[in-house]
Order: sequence, then structure tokens, then C-alpha cells
Amino acid sequence: MKKILIILIHVSVMISLFLLSIRLLGLEPYFFQWFYTQNNTAALLGMSYPDLMRATNQLLAYMLDKSDTIQSVVMVNNTSTLMFNQREIDHMVDVLALIRAMRVFMFFSLSIASIAWFTNRKKSWFKDLFKKTYSIALGLLGGFIGGLSVFAILDFPAFWHLFHQVLFTNDLWLLDPRTDRLVNMVPLNFFMTLVFSILFMGTLLNVGYAWFVKKTG
Repeated sequence: MKKILIILIHVSVMISLFLLSIRLLGLEPYFFQWFYTQNNTAALLGMSYPDLMRATNQLLAYMLDKSDTIQSVVMVNNTSTLMFNQREIDHMVDVLALIRAMRVFMFFSLSIASIAWFTNRKKSWFKDLFKKTYSIALGLLGGFIGGLSVFAILDFPAFWHLFHQVLFTNDLWLLDPRTDRLVNMVPLNFFMTLVFSILFMGTLLNVGYAWFVKKTG
């Protein structure tokens, strides 16, 4: 039982490090700024860059529970208009629910792991199991993440479609670029770049965790 629990602790920490990568890359403005500049997004939307970033910051504030709405008023083709329509607003309600679940998972996983480590780190049985079970946890999660990574590399549109089918219970995520600005702000190539960046950062963070296990186990 102890062995299984420590394996679960390792797996939950490693997952949390990938989720932390989502938080650091996907919920901060600098990644959006870089993408918009590289792809001339503001011009494609018929907006000024300051208006686009203001709308983006409002969207990020909503996803971080710092605002109760994603909506903002912007100038599109010299006409004042609301940035998002109702379908986009409803979809972001679902996205916010996932982000909140992610935060809860990270909080409890890292809290339990920290408590377990600090209360047992000097016990010989824990130090032995902590180190030995890491390779098992790495094999389990590494195989899963590796498989997803290969899938994403070979066919990202199919990967992204399946991702949404698994995580959402409705079709609000199927946005139309002719009517929905959100899908033009952050199109498929935005998410492809973001996902691979998250995988890279998450892997680096997990290398750090592997070093920690080796050093302290």
C-alpha cells in the first residue's frame, strides 16, 4: 500500500508540473503578445494591437478568476463593437471550469506530496521507496505523455479534436472563423505552438523533479 501511495504521489507531482507549465505559458500575456506579433493577428482581425491586447488581458483576467466576464468593447474596422459573442462566452465558462479543476488538482497534489515528504523524509523506508518508485511512476506517466506527444506531432488537428471531445460535454468549442473572433485570435497554430511549448517546459520541470528525487531519495 505504501508503495502504491508513493507512486501516486510521484505521478500527481509530475502531472502538476505539466499543469504548472499550462499556467505559466497559457495564462500569461507574453505568449499571446509573441504570437500576435509573429502572425499579424491585430491586422487580420481589423483591430489595433492595443485593443487586441486589452481584449486578451480581459480574457486572461477571467480565466484567472480576476474578472467575472471575458467581454470588452473594441474597435473593429473603425466600428465600436463587443469583442465576443454569446457562443464564445458560453464556451469560456466551460474552459474556466477546467482551469479551476486544474488549480484544485495542483494545490492538493503538491500539498499532499509536500506534507508526505516533510513528515517522512528522514525515515529509511520512505527514502528507499521514494527513490525506487520514481522509475515506475516515470514509466507510467512517461509512456502516456510520450504517446500523446507522438499523436500530436503526427496529426495535431486530430489530437486537438479528440482533446476537446474528451474534456467537453457540448460542441461550443466548435467555433466558426466567419463569426467568432476567438478562433481567429487563437487559431489552431497558436495551440499547436502552445502545446509543444508546454510539453517542453513540463519536461524540463520534471527533469528538475528527477534531480530532486535522486538527490534526496
